[in-house]
Parts: sequence; structure tokens; C-alpha cells
Amino acid sequence: LSSDTLTNIIWGYVFLTGSAAPVPDFRMRSASLATASSSSTVTCSAPSGIQNGDLLVGCAYFDTSTAITCPSGFSRFLTDITSSKAEACCSKTASSESGSYVFTGGGSPSVANCGMTVWYDAGTSIPLMVYSSAANTATSATSITPSSVTPNGINDYVWSFVVQNAGSSGLINPLQWDVTGWGNAASSVAARQSSAYYYANQTTALTPPAVSAVDGGSGTLKSATIDIGPTSTTTATATA
Repeated sequence: LSSDTLTNIIWGYVFLTGSAAPVPDFRMRSASLATASSSSTVTCSAPSGIQNGDLLVGCAYFDTSTAITCPSGFSRFLTDITSSKAEACCSKTASSESGSYVFTGGGSPSVANCGMTVWYDAGTSIPLMVYSSAANTATSATSITPSSVTPNGINDYVWSFVVQNAGSSGLINPLQWDVTGWGNAASSVAARQSSAYYYANQTTALTPPAVSAVDGGSGTLKSATIDIGPTSTTTATATA
């Protein structure tokens, strides 16, 4: 169907029923990043502005081969242990949130990192969820290309999280995301992390751009690519 035909169908529905199918308008609300050294835990502070019903999505990276435990109340959806480097990502629907979020790993890794993001729907209050994810590891490298994911729907966002734990003072300049159409989500040279998001508008495989260390130093880099989208496009209505 042409775009004009689809528009006529939608407005015909509005005229007959007095309501229009809801259009998801979800966004990243805020984010926080943290790092720790010689510690079995790393703590992400609560990102600003969290509201009940928001989707919290967090990832952590430990310089150890022990599986990571996610913060209390979170469900893990990704675990990757490669070359004695562990990564985990998890999510939770916000409900009366308070305090910070602690990721726990085994032993006393030289470095541990975490990033926490908050997602919400500004248009329809449709709940959000994680549909798929993929991890990648690059060792003795100055850059990494995150793994691809296939968005569940055209309204999804893809979040790419990258961290470096050895050999370099930090990760990419956020401007490297901008020139490829990715919006900077949160980056910190001190925390050796960078992340960005991309409005999918497609249901074919999407690969984030390669990212490089700021100073060109070689080390181990890990990435997580996450597809986040609305649970439904028909669970709410908007009055015309």
C-alpha cells in the first residue's frame, strides 16, 4: 500500500471510532556510568528522573572469568565470558526505585565497569522490553565492531554498549557516533565506556559502527548490542 492509502485508512478509522491506533514514542531518559578497581563489585548510581514503568537496562564488564550477578530485581538477558573477561546485561521495569545498582563478580578483578540506562514511552505509556541482544569481544585490539541484532519492529531502538578494560586510557570520542547517525547515550573516558542508540526503522539486521580507543592503545574491548522496543502497539488508545 502507498503512504497515501495508509493515511486514508488511519483517518477513516479515527472518523469511525473516535480513536487512533497509538504510536510509540519512546526515548532514553538518562544514563549513568561507573568503574571500580580491585573490587568484586561495581555500583552504578541511579540515572536521573526514573519513573514507575520505565525500563531499566544495564550492562557490566569484569576483568575476570566468573559470571556476573545482576542487581537485585533485575533479569539477566545476556551473559558472555570470553578470554577471561565477563560481561552481563539485565533489565527491570522500574517500580518505586531508590538507591543505586550493584553488579557483583568473582574475585578481585583489576577493573570492573557498569552502565545503566532508562527508557520510557512519551507517547502512549506502552511498556517496553528487550527483544534480543548480542555480545562481541576483541582482544589485543584498538577497536571493536559490535555484533548485529535484528530489530523486532520499526519502532525499536538499538543500544550499543562498549567498554575497554586494559591498555588504553579510554574509548571513543562520542562524535564518532554522531557522524554515523547514532546518538551518544553516555560516554566517559575515565570509566572507559561509551554507548549510543539508533532508531531502527527497519526489521533487517543492524550492525553498530566500529569504535576505537581515544589514544589508540591496544587492549581487550567488549560490546553488547541490544534491541529495545514496545511490548505492543495496540494496548493503548489516543482520543482523536
